[in-house]
Amino acid sequence: MPEISPDTKEFYTPTPLRWWAFVRQLAYVIAMFTLLSGALYFGYRTFFYTAPTCFDGMQNGEEAGVDCDGSCEKICIAQIAQPSIEWAKAFKVQDGLYHAVALIANTNRVAGTRELAYTLTVEDEAGVIAERKGTMTLPPDGQYPIFEGRIATGARTPTSVRVSFDHALSYWSMLPWSRTDYTVLSRTITGAGSIAPKLTASIQSNLYTETKDLRVVAVAYDSMRTPLVASQTILPSLPAQAKTDAIFTWSAPIAGTLRSCQIPSDLVLMLDRSGSMAADGGTPPEPLESAKNSAATFIETLSAIDRAALVSYATTPSLGGKLTANHADTRAEIMNIALGKDGVQYTDLAAAIREAARILEDGKNPDARQVIALLTDGDITRPLNPAGKRDVPYAEAQAVAAADEVKRDGIALYTIGFGKVYEGESSEVARNRQLITSLATSPAHSFFAPTSANLASVYKEISEGICEDGPAIIDIFIVPQ
Repeated sequence: MPEISPDTKEFYTPTPLRWWAFVRQLAYVIAMFTLLSGALYFGYRTFFYTAPTCFDGMQNGEEAGVDCDGSCEKICIAQIAQPSIEWAKAFKVQDGLYHAVALIANTNRVAGTRELAYTLTVEDEAGVIAERKGTMTLPPDGQYPIFEGRIATGARTPTSVRVSFDHALSYWSMLPWSRTDYTVLSRTITGAGSIAPKLTASIQSNLYTETKDLRVVAVAYDSMRTPLVASQTILPSLPAQAKTDAIFTWSAPIAGTLRSCQIPSDLVLMLDRSGSMAADGGTPPEPLESAKNSAATFIETLSAIDRAALVSYATTPSLGGKLTANHADTRAEIMNIALGKDGVQYTDLAAAIREAARILEDGKNPDARQVIALLTDGDITRPLNPAGKRDVPYAEAQAVAAADEVKRDGIALYTIGFGKVYEGESSEVARNRQLITSLATSPAHSFFAPTSANLASVYKEISEGICEDGPAIIDIFIVPQ
């Protein structure tokens, strides 16, 4: 082998590039990367990935909020016109027991909720009496009630009802319900003046499927749309295209509350004919004559369906009176009232009130409201006390007790304090006024006529207070569950 001189330089020429080998190696790398990526993706999808849904508690996909809008059924709260409270009121069932009702308006054309969470609070001047929580169905485009029944209030009287909503717990969506799903064909009140009045509403289903557990609420209003009474019933089933009756009941007369003149009135007019009613002198004696004329005019305002009777009273009341629809006879009886001629005439108001109550009970019409309109000059001197002595505070207490009895029976008691004893600012006048107010059903049922000139306008106010023209306004709210 020949030697190579150290000064000799040998150059290395690399082997020409083999492209096919490079391409093969690159393909191997890509294949391995693809297989590894696929395995990782499969593992992630299998063990870690959760597809977006409308119930995952996150805003994702096409959602405009957390689990709402986009492809979700739920509508975002921001897109909803919030429900408003039209009115909220407590309705007395009996002493210490009330229904609380609130009318809720939903102005959204197609959006509603099957579960709108609410808190209903019943209050008086001292604060919270009771609180109820629940959920209500609120269909779209309409007004629907919250009805919380039989709330115990003890000795407290509710003065207000508040309602608040928890929208975080509500689920709004497009609901298929419509106000035209049902038709109220008729509304009939029977026994309005009885202890068990009843409202029957005939309801027609316009659906082609059966409805179950249909909640129906009835509310009656006065002419100013002030709610007066309310009741609720549940229809277990209403077949498709069928008609049924919804029955609403109350546990006390409602004739006096429903002020429509289409409901008849049974009225007993009470007139004081004691000796003090001749205090102004004259022939015929005044102020008795003016009182008679005003009362006779008042009777003429009654309608043909109303009945009336008269109780005149002094030491004893007139007895044997009966209700009659012949108002001319009652008017004549009023004009024939005269002062007693058998000694001094005192005033036993308690006995007179009980006689008026007897007349109403003996001639009771279960469909009529019962009314007593009482006129007195305030000089109550009978009955004598248990010791047989004249005792004005005792006589007044007996009158208040008799008035309380008739008011508990659902009779509307209007009182008129007539004469100068009700005029002025003295402590005695204040005491007289307080007595007349305590006899009446409420302060709004109490009137004062210091002179004969005031009496006609007082009777006119009482006539308008007993009833108002037009039919009773009754709304029937039908709420699917």
